Amino acid sequence: MENVLRRNPRKPNDHRTPELAQFVRQVLTGSQANVVTVLLALIYVERFKQRLPPRSSGDHDTPHRLFYVALMLASKYLYDQTLTNRAWSKISVIFGVEELNMMELDFLSLIKYDLFVDKAMFDDFLDTRVTHYDRAMSRELKHLHGPLFQSNHGIAAY
Repeated sequence: MENVLRRNPRKPNDHRTPELAQFVRQVLTGSQANVVTVLLALIYVERFKQRLPPRSSGDHDTPHRLFYVALMLASKYLYDQTLTNRAWSKISVIFGVEELNMMELDFLSLIKYDLFVDKAMFDDFLDTRVTHYDRAMSRELKHLHGPLFQSNHGIAAY
């Protein structure tokens, strides 16, 4: 996540934004997102990165924003009963509801509202992005997400 795009250094007086690893742990604990939701979010971040104009850069908190909005969208795409943006705002602590609404619209606009991920895309992501040490987990996930692909229409909720 840290290397999604060039970013400006953290402002010395910005104590609002925690370190990225701490933020991700906080978000995953608060949202109770499962592994499939997180992987789908990472696919969305990659899709976002591919559509950025060359030489794009962001602020020091851009990785936080991208991960967070991608996780929100993955959750909303997968599940009918999902958290509201107000609840997501409380989990993040650092993003207000209006800010989340704008982040969501900006993200969706850049990826042209393309949230569809089929089984082949998901498997390719696992095969090419998962480290050597996580190969066993990758094999397990391929078996786990079988129910997600009950049709060829892409990822669907359990």
